[in-house]
Amino acid sequence: MDWIFYKYSDFEGAKCILTKGTLKFDKPSAFNDPFDCLPVNNKVTFDNPELVIKFRRQHGREPTLNEKMANANILSRPNAYKNITEDLRILCLTKNKNNLLMWSHYAGQHKGCCF
Repeated sequence: MDWIFYKYSDFEGAKCILTKGTLKFDKPSAFNDPFDCLPVNNKVTFDNPELVIKFRRQHGREPTLNEKMANANILSRPNAYKNITEDLRILCLTKNKNNLLMWSHYAGQHKGCCF
């Protein structure tokens, strides 16, 4: 298996890599694709057995209907995704060193570099 990965970078990012020896791990909210890292839309129903088992383990009893409703569809709540990913950081690498789109988007419109 080929374990060579490339990092496209603009001038500021390249300066950090060269002077400090550090790579930038970005928040998903900083990505240029608003759909990147969004959760899959798998709805959790009130009768989800996994939810009931988890509740039993945590509380030692069956959840009430109100408790099932309160825990259903957590990711569909406003700002739930934002709260979950607030501390998440991702290092973006590629196996392709000659992609024009990558050079345009991530290497400062062809003015940066690729490590």
